Amino acid sequence: MITGSIWFAGNECIGIVQIVQEHERDEYRQTGKADFKYYIGVAPGQNEKTDSNYIADYGVPFDREAGNVLFGVIR
Repeated sequence: MITGSIWFAGNECIGIVQIVQEHERDEYRQTGKADFKYYIGVAPGQNEKTDSNYIADYGVPFDREAGNVLFGVIR
């Protein structure tokens, strides 16, 4: 489940998406806490939801600690 995205645009759209894994979905919905995973990739930039899904499926893992800082996750 994608819970957030950050975009950097220039000649290409580069996105970082925040993911909650399937087995943590219920806990996240109840408490807002999860061990987030992050993925980074390039997308066409035509539709944010489609682009986010593309990066979640085909992107490269992004450092968890850096992702937590970017997305304001407080531990």
